[in-house]
Amino acid sequence: MANDIGSFLYFFFFTTNRVSVATMYQALSDLLGTLGLVKEKIKQHCVLAPNILPGSVTPKTGVVSLFIVDSLLDDLKDLMSHKDDRIVDVKDEAITIHDELKLLRTFVAEIEVERYPELEEFLIQIRDIAYEVEYIINSFALVWYLTIRLPQVHEKIKLIRMLLQEMKKKYDSGML
Repeated sequence: MANDIGSFLYFFFFTTNRVSVATMYQALSDLLGTLGLVKEKIKQHCVLAPNILPGSVTPKTGVVSLFIVDSLLDDLKDLMSHKDDRIVDVKDEAITIHDELKLLRTFVAEIEVERYPELEEFLIQIRDIAYEVEYIINSFALVWYLTIRLPQVHEKIKLIRMLLQEMKKKYDSGML
């Protein structure tokens, strides 16, 4: 790609006889095609390999705490109130994730987790998602990355919420 850009710039600035419009158009077209391919490769990498980044790995601890969820809710609130035209596309997703996590946080607070050890796995999943969202938001300023990753995380949250709702029905009916 660097060679393509270099060739284009060389022809543009250093040729003594002016390059024809058709040649310039072809060079620009080739360059845009190459940039499109690079963008697609980056998107594929972001989708297929989000968990290989060292900062996206959830720290292993002996205690399952949802403090990170509270911290993330504050970060999401800051993102939602941010006045920047570049993040308009991700604001709706940030609002949705904020609302979903807040709902999950409230739901978990209502249940006596100590009495039901099987809920600990849900707490771990919620905590892991909170770390993942925090990493996505705090590590990348590129909006297109947020538009790819936030919907993926939102799907994970919806799945956990459905499983927790089933658990709550069992809890409310005395089956747990």
